[in-house]
Amino acid sequence: MKKHTLLFFCLLVLSSLVGCSSHDSSEEKHHGHESNLMKIKRLSNSDTTQIDASVEEILAFIKTVEVDSIYVGKAFLIPERESQITSFKCSNCHSKPLSAMQRNDGKYKKSHWNLELKHANADVMNCQTCHTANDMDHLHTLTNGTVKFNDSYKVCAQCHSSQFKDWKGGAHGKRLGGWAKPIAKQTCVGCHNPHKPAFGKRLPAVLNTKVTEQRRGK
Repeated sequence: MKKHTLLFFCLLVLSSLVGCSSHDSSEEKHHGHESNLMKIKRLSNSDTTQIDASVEEILAFIKTVEVDSIYVGKAFLIPERESQITSFKCSNCHSKPLSAMQRNDGKYKKSHWNLELKHANADVMNCQTCHTANDMDHLHTLTNGTVKFNDSYKVCAQCHSSQFKDWKGGAHGKRLGGWAKPIAKQTCVGCHNPHKPAFGKRLPAVLNTKVTEQRRGK
């Protein structure tokens, strides 16, 4: 009985290691920093698989800003957001009242048509919960406080207070560059799509391989 238990435990550990080592392109986009590490590897002209890089070297490839220490307590770094948003500033296009642009008399190209809000019930949340027609270059809180896109975690924290508390303490989210200082963390929108925050269902890595082979007729 003990031998069977030990064998089962070994198989369980092995399967978990295999699953953790497999990432698709979408997860790499949100969670991985392999591309940054490969840049460091090329710069060091190293042919080994072992990459000896400091946190500062890794973060050199990521534009960061400091969180509001008054809001989160102990300060740390987060990725800068505004320069990563396509067509920011929003006021470059939203130069007229939204009602006038919505009439679309042929002068304006329709935008945001592909955005689908699946965040909360429509009676609780809509686009104007976070965005305001009066100032498209900023987000806003439930009390109409102005929030920069770089500080979007302030908007998320209004409803997701427990996750925000865990994020501040390091129990929720993704560290950038490891656990050494300077401390840098991914933000809410770095992992979650703010319009559709739930992660899609994924098959286990091994099962994915079998399904792919079946579809290819192997």
